[in-house]
Amino acid sequence: MTFSVGENVGAYRIVAQLGQGGMATVFKAYHPGLDRYVAIKVLHPAFKEEANFVQRFNREARIVAQLEHPNIVPVYDFAEHRGLAYLVMRFVDGETLKARLKRGPLRPDQIIQVARQVGAALDYAHQQGILHRDVKPSNVLLTGDPENPAALGDIFLADFGLARIAQAGESTLSRDMMMGTPQYISPEQAKGTRDLDAGADIYSLGVVLFELVTGRVPFSADTPYSIIHDHIFTPLPLPTSINPNVTEEVERVLLKALAKERADRYPEVNSFVTAFEQAIKAGKVAPAEPAPAKSATIFTPPPAPPTAVAKHKAPAKKRKRSWLYVGIGALLLLCLCSMLFVAGRVVNQVQINATATAQAAAPPPKEPTTLEEQIAIVEQHTKQHPADAVAHLELGLLYLEAGNVEAAEGQMREAVELRPEDEGIYLEVGQYLVGSGQRELAGEVYVMGLEVLPKSRPLRTGLAQVLWGLSEPGSNNLDYAEGLAHRLVAAAPDDPMSHVFLARVLIGQGKMDEARMEVDTALELAPRLPEAHLVNGIWFRKVGDLPQARREFQFALESDFAEEWLRLEIERELEKTDN
Repeated sequence: MTFSVGENVGAYRIVAQLGQGGMATVFKAYHPGLDRYVAIKVLHPAFKEEANFVQRFNREARIVAQLEHPNIVPVYDFAEHRGLAYLVMRFVDGETLKARLKRGPLRPDQIIQVARQVGAALDYAHQQGILHRDVKPSNVLLTGDPENPAALGDIFLADFGLARIAQAGESTLSRDMMMGTPQYISPEQAKGTRDLDAGADIYSLGVVLFELVTGRVPFSADTPYSIIHDHIFTPLPLPTSINPNVTEEVERVLLKALAKERADRYPEVNSFVTAFEQAIKAGKVAPAEPAPAKSATIFTPPPAPPTAVAKHKAPAKKRKRSWLYVGIGALLLLCLCSMLFVAGRVVNQVQINATATAQAAAPPPKEPTTLEEQIAIVEQHTKQHPADAVAHLELGLLYLEAGNVEAAEGQMREAVELRPEDEGIYLEVGQYLVGSGQRELAGEVYVMGLEVLPKSRPLRTGLAQVLWGLSEPGSNNLDYAEGLAHRLVAAAPDDPMSHVFLARVLIGQGKMDEARMEVDTALELAPRLPEAHLVNGIWFRKVGDLPQARREFQFALESDFAEEWLRLEIERELEKTDN
């Protein structure tokens, strides 16, 4: 239950509900003292169940509220009401870029305007050390008159900090926000990487501009996990293959911005936007009508012939060239062979136009609307393509959603066995299982991945979070967690994190002497590893040496290598020690 129309929330009176998303509900409200309307974004009630969320919310909201830029929706206030955290922002009277695109494509000058103003907002935020993490058309607000498509008005980027506020949570909702919006997510976010930089926002802005010049996003499929997998592994479809009016200059800029590896992208937003604007002006790209999505993964219909995709411009261009050949043939008195050639081109053009018209008029294939229909489609595909690891992965996730855990586990094992060195498969499965509450199964998947890829930091991070939860004192999963940790040590004995994980579980089991040996081994391998010092502090607290425990926790907290989830754990352990 969120807020209700007519309710007073602090100094604000709720006037109307503006929209609702997976993370928050947005309301229009009125502040009588200041005589102005504001937008209130109340976060999902699931967040209030998470430990440390209030501290995380207050910290991040305070940071975001300091952003002052003409293209960023300002945050005026933040607080709680009835246990629900909310942000108060400027009310922007207009529409989203997503809504605007439904009425038709933008002109080249309008595309440049979006790139400039959104890019300026991102560049300013990056200079303040803040990433957006969820750049997409629905977070771009336009103040222009909806009845006048020629004017976009001022452009604002909204929702700074919301993904950051949610990212360290443990619920399925937090996990989804960490991952971002599938169609616009960067490969590093898709892999679960926490140590992000401006490259993540550059990639997402690149997807938005790709959509503006081609009429569709680069990757789209039936399930979020197919899309995420494509961002990590599938080559980017060439913009010119979707909209032939895109110039090679624009294509080169987009290919660089959407490179899979961060080092291959532009170093900062400004250089990307400058290169994009110059390329657009040099080529005068014609706007593209939104085209049907073409996915490189399974479950989508075969792509339309290139002539059907280009039906708005290519036919006229070819017809003009055909008549040019006729004129040249007549002037040069080249006879029958040239005329036959022209006739063939004309007939072929008529066939192309007829094909494009027929395909445009044909009803789209029926989309699966129920979970059972989706399962049936993927089951059929896996039977026809038993070596398709992604198909087995998606079928496993669907089985899990349907409550068939045994069948889900079988399909996921099939996926990782088909692609044993594919880090993304393990991450996708593990993250989904954690979000679904299947922590034991998630731990099994992470260990399977680390046995093959012992140096994978994302897999180690995933397993750390799983084992931390499984190895809490009094947990019913300690024996299972110990088995996982022993397997990891056997697979990677020279990795200090293996010994950290095992030590944490042994402390939970009360096996203090064995735990001491594992902690000492971890510290010998990596003397400054913050995770090792965290576990060392837990060991000292367990044996009653509280001053030494605090010193270990403080050392870990001050480490430059401590990730966000780890800092939250350290703070929690410090609080336990002080109490």
